[in-house]
Amino acid sequence: MTLVFCCPTCGATLRVPPATTPSAVACSQCGDAIRVPRAAHPVEAGEDVSAVSPEAAGRARAGARCLSASVWLFGLGAVGLLSSLTLRLAVAGRAAEVPDWMTTLILAAVAVWAGCGVLGGALRAVGYARFQSALHPLGLDAWCRAAAVGGLLTAAGVACVTPRVLGPGLPPVLAAVLLIGLACGLLGTVLEFAFLPALHRLLADAAGWQAAARTNSYAVSFVFAVVSSMAVLGGGLVVTVLAYGGKANQPGALQSPPPEVRVAVALTLSGLIALVALVCVRYARLLAHTRRSLAAPQPYPDAPVPHPKA
Repeated sequence: MTLVFCCPTCGATLRVPPATTPSAVACSQCGDAIRVPRAAHPVEAGEDVSAVSPEAAGRARAGARCLSASVWLFGLGAVGLLSSLTLRLAVAGRAAEVPDWMTTLILAAVAVWAGCGVLGGALRAVGYARFQSALHPLGLDAWCRAAAVGGLLTAAGVACVTPRVLGPGLPPVLAAVLLIGLACGLLGTVLEFAFLPALHRLLADAAGWQAAARTNSYAVSFVFAVVSSMAVLGGGLVVTVLAYGGKANQPGALQSPPPEVRVAVALTLSGLIALVALVCVRYARLLAHTRRSLAAPQPYPDAPVPHPKA
């Protein structure tokens, strides 16, 4: 095992590979010649030993692969949803002129969104569950179980919202199902986002602070995407209300929207597509980085971390 000890001059962490045991090494921070001890201090050695076993790290990598697959399913489902909304906007006000193949295409796009959404949520629940053995030694397995429940709630939310995507009119029973689906989707998203602190702690223990810093970068991107989506939706709603003279629910409004509403909806959909793509790409890169970091768990492998001087 790699021998870990501290420089008595500057406090930098030094490592000596097990294959070579020189009597002295040069400090990478201050350059002083440091005598190599026979054994590391227990506190120093504890920084180089990960609590995550290789078997648990392997299961976590399998979970990261499941999460990566769910990301691409989510992206495909988002394309289906936005495609169905775009097609419905294009045929609005011309119900009698819509060919049968257009209706079939809209239903197919909705089916792609619903199928990918439900399957992706279930796949994320499986992926989170496979992180449980790696997070148990760190006392964070409860976060893993909460994220798995969040994935199932998100899948349920997609299934409940699907009837609203098929058409604007809803009976009271389906309207209540829509509200339940929105609540499940919101709660599921919050629970899944809570998995990031657990992933940060896992990477910090198994691969070091440099690897764990990637989760902070993704969290910033996620929050930015959520805030930007709210701004884009709010702007589109304002334009729509102004186009209808301050009353968005006028009779026949959904059947024959004015041109400015069509433009506002198109811009809103374009902005949402860009934000969804940003989140999917950043999350896929984070998961790929997680798989690489857990392939050879060793804390702080890239550079020594200086300790504060006494």
